[in-house]
Amino acid sequence: MALAGARLGWVGLVSSDVAATAAALERVLGLTRADLPAGPAGGTVPVLAVGAAALAVVPAGHPMVSPATKSGVDHVALCVEDLGGILVHLVERTPLRGLP
Repeated sequence: MALAGARLGWVGLVSSDVAATAAALERVLGLTRADLPAGPAGGTVPVLAVGAAALAVVPAGHPMVSPATKSGVDHVALCVEDLGGILVHLVERTPLRGLP
């Protein structure tokens, strides 16, 4: 089993200037923006539609991203039909290592 059929679901982008980054993505790429609730952190996060996927722009230190993340891509989520099958595939083919 490979990731055939997987599609991009979500990208978390960290920016030092969230408002300017979101505005540039709207203006330059023509992406549609929605400001969505940021969960327990409060406030909202700009989320831009990229086809059927979403691009969230958040500041460094926000609970939605890794604590040590600097500006750039923090995480990417893929949508798959058979999550269990993909997990088995990854475990069988990925060496297990301790955390650094």
